[in-house]
Amino acid sequence: MAFSATFDLFCDIPLQPVTQGTIVKNTPFYRNLQRPQKAPSPQRGFALIVTLVMMVLLMILALGLLNLSTISLRKSGVSTAAATARNNARMAMMLALGELQKHAGQDQRITATADIASGDATGLPIPDGKAPTNNTSVNNIAKGLSAVQPGSRYWTGVWRNSNTTLGTKIFTETPSPQFQQWLISGNEAGPFGAMQPSSSVCSVGSNGAVSNSETAVVLVGRRTAGDPSTNSISRYVAAPLVAITGSGKSSSKTVGRYGWWIGDEGVKARINSKRTNVDPASYASLTAQRRGWETVAGFESYPTPTSGAHESLPNVITLLEAGLLMPTVVGTSGGTSPLQSVFHSASADSRGLLIDSLNGGTRIDLSTVLSGTLPTTNPVPTITNYPLRGSNIVPQISGNNMVAPKWDALKEFFDRSKSLENGSLVVTAATSVNAAAIAPLITDLRILMGVKFVSTTSNAGPAHKANACGKIAIGIANPYTLPLKWNSDLEFEIRNLTPSGNSPSRIWNLANNSNFFNSVEPAVFNQAIFRIRAASLAAGEARAYTLGGYTLRAIGTGTQRIVVDLVPFGSSSPSDFSKCVELDAAGAWPYINDKGVLVPLPSLDVRESWQTTYIGLDMRLAGGSGSAQPLRRIEGFDLDNGYFGANTRRYNPADCDSRPSPVPLMCFSFQISQPGMDYLIVMPSGYELGQRSSSLRTFTDFNLQATRVSRPIASYNAPPYFMESNNGFAQLPDTPPGGDTGRAFTKNLERPMPWGRDWSGSQ
Repeated sequence: MAFSATFDLFCDIPLQPVTQGTIVKNTPFYRNLQRPQKAPSPQRGFALIVTLVMMVLLMILALGLLNLSTISLRKSGVSTAAATARNNARMAMMLALGELQKHAGQDQRITATADIASGDATGLPIPDGKAPTNNTSVNNIAKGLSAVQPGSRYWTGVWRNSNTTLGTKIFTETPSPQFQQWLISGNEAGPFGAMQPSSSVCSVGSNGAVSNSETAVVLVGRRTAGDPSTNSISRYVAAPLVAITGSGKSSSKTVGRYGWWIGDEGVKARINSKRTNVDPASYASLTAQRRGWETVAGFESYPTPTSGAHESLPNVITLLEAGLLMPTVVGTSGGTSPLQSVFHSASADSRGLLIDSLNGGTRIDLSTVLSGTLPTTNPVPTITNYPLRGSNIVPQISGNNMVAPKWDALKEFFDRSKSLENGSLVVTAATSVNAAAIAPLITDLRILMGVKFVSTTSNAGPAHKANACGKIAIGIANPYTLPLKWNSDLEFEIRNLTPSGNSPSRIWNLANNSNFFNSVEPAVFNQAIFRIRAASLAAGEARAYTLGGYTLRAIGTGTQRIVVDLVPFGSSSPSDFSKCVELDAAGAWPYINDKGVLVPLPSLDVRESWQTTYIGLDMRLAGGSGSAQPLRRIEGFDLDNGYFGANTRRYNPADCDSRPSPVPLMCFSFQISQPGMDYLIVMPSGYELGQRSSSLRTFTDFNLQATRVSRPIASYNAPPYFMESNNGFAQLPDTPPGGDTGRAFTKNLERPMPWGRDWSGSQ
């Protein structure tokens, strides 16, 4: 602000004090005024400073706007790159789905991982880099298998049946797989198998990475399969990278890459399946309802049916969520966790379709077809063996001599549940050769042969008769899932099948007075009918029966029909040989000869002539004739005793007097072969062939519910039965007073009687 000089002066008038008595001269007012000092003027350059500050602020603002613009541009570039990457990934996914549909979409295609290739006969995973030894089918057709390496072991391959005109050849020729494609990036436009599991481009090194990141990418790596190590590297999956080129002038320039891999969930086990059926009588309970993950290393805490968390298993929808129920499988101490180690073995989302892999389309619903009347004409001509009345399940055109099994038999089996009596099946004979009987299985047959010494007299004075005696035990089992009862008695008959001209089993040196099996001469078991009274068996139950009393076949009755009752094993004193069938002999052996010397009986042993003894066992309902259709018929039990010398025994008169009860000489045991049993321990050396049926083949190769079990080859038993013979003192004691069957006759027949499992225990 500026001020005038006058104003300045005016403002600077000093105030003088007036002293009393003083005369002030009247002088002009302004003359006494003093000139005031001039106020200091402001400093120069302030406007410059302000200008500079403003320029700095403008510079900062400009730089900020420039940086913001740069960030926006960069963000736009990143978004564009991300969008391009997403588009490339989406394209890769579409290509992968297209390849999956193209090669595996047909119902007749199957998939498997690359390590289905085998390097030897052990069945162990093929070593890295080793050529497969199972790459050619029995029809000399290449399977398309390849050596594998870390990164390609779990590639998914697709195969089809090499026979394009299946028809009935599927029943006469072993199918040969023909390779289609590996479901991996790089094979979209190239020939079949352009990228093989042996391709070095996808090999994963010990560091868990591929050698060239521009040609391949690791899709399953350390975060999924575990840290790189000898074991985890094999679980890594790498895929070839396919270059994406630009368009127009940049058509030769790579603008992106993609890679994809399709994993096979069908070869994995569900980790989230729970037990859904606890009813032992239900067919659904016969199959595994869950996977025993608790037996896998690291999964000991897996929820079992007895734990509360078991019901939460279906809530697991991803593999990683399994760690919520089992925290220990995720791992917190570094290294490979149990869950990572089973990435290629466990699944939470595998699915299956009821498709017909032979003909295509969905499978035929047999329950619907069998619920009605079987048609006589084929409503689906493309299916060669459609269920028709009177037709074979396996088309007869596949084998002119094949006459069974027929769909009618399956229909009859299906209809059994409609004819229950108070919830139980009723034993019924087959109505035709194509129908099946409803009856127990014969699971065990024991035949004990011995001798009983009877004091008598002869022309020479005191004497002994040596009467042949025998005892049997029969085991029967209910093979059905429902109770089984028989309202009429069951009858069992042992038939002699030894060819004519041969002498079947007997106490050899006693000649025709001691037959055990003979169709025309007196014999212990000739025309003997063994009867089990009306009773029932629970589902799956087995029960043994044996003689409940003593039966004497008097002289002259050895060829006549007799009925002998069998009673449950536990109520019959089964080890008492006095409860037997005895054949009264016509001749006798004197104590002393005409010279007064004691005469021992001839050596006693059970054997036959040059050819072994064959017998059969029939089961029928009481009241039918001997020629009626049997409920069960087993043909060709072999009573072969090649070691008869081992049981030859000699008795003098004093020995006979000290043994008033029967003495065992020979025991034959026939039992349905038990899976897992080592039968070599009960077989003589050099007879290993006799264990041919002692495996699960008993239940897969033989129809145990068949009316007849015939003898396809000559050996030690009628398959699927295993035979054991005993003739030694350890198993067949002859200590006074006799009457002991020995352990060979009774073992494993006490209740509960096992069947379909190991019979070598203490029962």
